[in-house]
Amino acid sequence: MEIPNLLGFVVILRESINLLPRNGKLMACITSIYLLFYSLFFLAFSFASKSLFRDMLIKESIIPISTPNSSDFTNALEGIRKDALLSFLLNFAFIASFVILSFFSTIATIFTSAFSYSDQTLSPTDMLSRIKKSWISLFITWFYTTLLVIGYFFFGLSMSFPLMMSSNIYTSIDRVIWFAIFAYIFYLYISVDWVLGLVVSVIEENLCGLEALGKAGKMVKGKKLHGFSMNITFGLMSLVIFQGLRLIKGEKWLFNETAYMLVMVMFSVLFNVFQLVAYTVLYFHCKKNNGEEVELQAASVEYGKLPSLPLINATN
Repeated sequence: MEIPNLLGFVVILRESINLLPRNGKLMACITSIYLLFYSLFFLAFSFASKSLFRDMLIKESIIPISTPNSSDFTNALEGIRKDALLSFLLNFAFIASFVILSFFSTIATIFTSAFSYSDQTLSPTDMLSRIKKSWISLFITWFYTTLLVIGYFFFGLSMSFPLMMSSNIYTSIDRVIWFAIFAYIFYLYISVDWVLGLVVSVIEENLCGLEALGKAGKMVKGKKLHGFSMNITFGLMSLVIFQGLRLIKGEKWLFNETAYMLVMVMFSVLFNVFQLVAYTVLYFHCKKNNGEEVELQAASVEYGKLPSLPLINATN
């Protein structure tokens, strides 16, 4: 019996789960490195930011009891200025570290998933070689995707302003909430092309930027509802886990603030990895749906043109 088109995403999610054990050591290594470094970055950021915040509070408490133009007053202001600058640099370093780590883990996860789906093995050496070849393509596509996301956000924000023009504040809030829900659902629909474009730019050579996004938009036709249903499923699962952790957080003896945020970070990493696996499977489903084949060659294999040599007859 044929599965209804709208429920076809269940097949993709099931295949994605079954895909994880293939090339399991490499996938576990990628996920572990992602989790380890991201957790370390978060803990270092959390510790440093809290220390800076406490230091700023101490210096701010000196200002009211100090005489203007005194050395204590001047030192406190200068210290606050330096702490604010360090806080900005710290936030920038954390965001940059997160983006770089996510960027390269995205390439590794997509390639590992692609080779696993094709029942091929991928060595760490081949992985590093492929990352070296494809990171520029992914960066260009990621740049355009980020611009699209930012543009959509500001477009939605500008569209919500007229909804606030009401004498009744409660009516305005209700309108904005319903508009935000609709805008988010529509974002889950249109972002299918954008995420699939990232997969295209990694797997297919010489495709990046708008060309990769255009290719993703064309190939996903007939499978768009699958990607949309996947995004809704991921969103609902994230909401359930988030609410569950909030309930656990209420038990102070179980979780403090740092531990709670660390668990949230770890869940977000695992979700991101699985989402990339699922979109890689969706990519192959789209290729099959369009009658196209994907051939993945080992990165270490080099192809060259054999020289044309005259045939030598043994005897005349």
